[in-house]
Amino acid sequence: MAAENQEYLVVHVAPAGLTIADRRTGEDGKSLAGHMWFTLTSAEGVSSDYGFAPDESHGNMPFAPGYVYRDDGRVYKIDGENAGKVYSSRQVPITHEQYLAIESFATSVVLRDTNGDGIVEQRERTVKDADGGKTVDLRTLNADGSLAREAWTTTSADGVAIDVLRDTNGDGIVEQRERTVKDADGGKTVDLRTLNADGSLARETWTTTSADGLTVDVRRDTNGDGIVEQREHTVKDTDGGKTVDLQTLNADGSLARETWTMTNADGTNILTERDSNGDGTIEQEEFVVRDDQGVQVSIENYDAAGMLTSASTKTTSADGLTLLTERDTNGDGAVEQSTQAVTAADGGKSNDVRNFSADGSLKSEVLTTTAADGAQTSRYALAASGAQTLEGGGHRLAVGTSGNNALAGNDAVTLIIGGAGNDTMTLGSGTNVLAFDVGDGKDTVRASAGEHNVLSLGGALTPDALSFSKSGDALVLGVGENDAISFRDWYASPANRCLKTLQLIVDDQLGVPENLRTCTVETFDFNALADRFDQARAADPAVRAWQLSNTLFDACMGTGKTTALGGDLAYQYALRGTLSGMDIAAATAVLADPQFGRSAQTVSSWGAISGGTAPLR
Repeated sequence: MAAENQEYLVVHVAPAGLTIADRRTGEDGKSLAGHMWFTLTSAEGVSSDYGFAPDESHGNMPFAPGYVYRDDGRVYKIDGENAGKVYSSRQVPITHEQYLAIESFATSVVLRDTNGDGIVEQRERTVKDADGGKTVDLRTLNADGSLAREAWTTTSADGVAIDVLRDTNGDGIVEQRERTVKDADGGKTVDLRTLNADGSLARETWTTTSADGLTVDVRRDTNGDGIVEQREHTVKDTDGGKTVDLQTLNADGSLARETWTMTNADGTNILTERDSNGDGTIEQEEFVVRDDQGVQVSIENYDAAGMLTSASTKTTSADGLTLLTERDTNGDGAVEQSTQAVTAADGGKSNDVRNFSADGSLKSEVLTTTAADGAQTSRYALAASGAQTLEGGGHRLAVGTSGNNALAGNDAVTLIIGGAGNDTMTLGSGTNVLAFDVGDGKDTVRASAGEHNVLSLGGALTPDALSFSKSGDALVLGVGENDAISFRDWYASPANRCLKTLQLIVDDQLGVPENLRTCTVETFDFNALADRFDQARAADPAVRAWQLSNTLFDACMGTGKTTALGGDLAYQYALRGTLSGMDIAAATAVLADPQFGRSAQTVSSWGAISGGTAPLR
C-alpha cells in the first residue's frame, strides 16, 4: 500500500485565494508510510496540513476513503468517512472551481465546478490497473447534470499504447476511436476512426510521426470503404521550414492529383506546385510572400508543354484596406487587367477596374466609389473608344472622343463635352450644360424640354466670331469659320427652343502660363439673341449670317471671373480644351453640388483640382 501511495500524485488546483500542494510519503521530514499528505494554503498565506491514512492507526487523521469538498459557505472541509463529520478545526475560505475525492489509493475522482456557480460541469475518474496501466473516464456535464460528452482514455503500464473512445454528444454511442502506439525509437502512430451511429466506419486516418518529429506520414480513408484516398508526407527542415507532399488517389490506387507545398521557417514564403490531373506535369504554381508591407499571392498557370498560359497577382496591404489584383490573361507577360479595392478610414470604399492594351496603355476603366452607409456616391467609366462618363450626386458628366460621338443627357443634370469631331448630342429632360470650344467641329443638338439648358463656349474665342444662320428648321450657331452648332428642329415647334443661356468663357490672358491664366465669364439670354436674329430675318429676308455681336450687350445677364455655370468642369474645359488630369474626386464634388448647372459655382485653380491617384483621362 505504501508503494502504491508513493506513486499516487494528489491533483493540484489553484483557485483564487487557495493553493493545494501534495506532500507525498517521506517529504518534508514526514515518515508516515502509507499516508498521503497535502497542504491547503489560503490567500492570506495560512497553511494547514491534512493527510489520509489507509488504516485506523492514526486516530487524529481522516480515514480513507476521504473527501475534500466545498460546502455552501464556500469553505474547504475534510471529511474522512464521507459522513458529514469535519475532522479539521481549520476551515479555509475560498472561491473554488474543483473538488477532489479519493475513493482508494488506486482510484481517484475529480469533480470540477469550472465557473464557481456551485454546479459540477466535469467529472474525471481515474482507475489504475494492477499492472500499472490506467483508465481515465472524463465526463462533461450539462447544467442539469445530464451527459454532454464523454471520453475514455486507457494507457498501458509502459505508456506505449493509448486508446481513446469518444462519445461527442452524450448519447451513449462512441463516435470516435483513437489508438496511439509509440515505437521503440520514440516515434508513434495514431489510428483515428470516426464511426457512424451503427458503429460502422465512416472514415479513418493513420498518422505516423518520426521520433524527432521531422517526418509525418498521413493516410486517409475519407469514406470508410477501406481504401486510402489520400496520402500526405510532411518533412520538416532543421531550420524550421517544411515541405508537404499531398497526393489524392483514384479507387485503384493510381494518382489523381498531387500538390507540393514548401514553407520557410517563419512562414513568410510559401511555394505551392499543383499537378491537377496526376500526369506528373505541374499545371499551376502559387507563391505567397508576407512582409511588413502586406501579403502578395502570385499564381501562374501552365499548359502540358510547360508554357505559361495565364497569371495573376493579388497584393493586400498590411492593414488589409487595399487589395490590388493584376491579371495576365494570355500568358504574354503583360497585365491586361487590374482591380484595386480600397477601404477608407471612414468605411467608404472604392473599386477601380482597368483594362490595358498589349502595349500597356489604358484601354478602359470603371471606378466606383461607395460611402460608408453603402450608398453609391460616384461612378467613373472610360470606354474602349475613349469616351468618359462620371456620375455623382445624381448628376452626370459625359465626355466624347476626338472622333464623331453620340452623347446624351439624363433626367437630372448633365454636362456634355463632345470634343473634336462632328458630334450628336441629345439633351436630357433635366438641366443640360453643353461645353464647346473653338476647334470642336460641327455638332448637332437634339432638343428636349430641359428646365435650364446652357451652352458654354470657350477656347480661343472672340465674340465677333459668333453668328446665327437658319438651315431648314435648324438654328445654326457659327463659331468662327470652321465650327458650328446646329439646334435641330428649333423652328419646328416652340417647345424645341430649349436653350436658355449662352455662356462665354473668354481667355483674356493668352500667352500667360496655363496655371496662372484667368478668364472672363459672361452670360447671355440665348432666346433673346435668337429672337433678334428672327427679327432681322423678318426685316430683311436676304439675311443669311447674322453677327451676335450686334446685340450681345443688350442680352447680357452677368459677367465675372470667379464663378461659372458648370463650375470647374465648364471653366477648365474652356481654358484648357480638355479635362484630362482633373482629379475624379474633385470633379465628383462639382457634379454633386445641388446647384450644378442651375447656378454659377465658384471656380478653383487648376493645381487645386488636378492630380490625385484617379484622374480623368
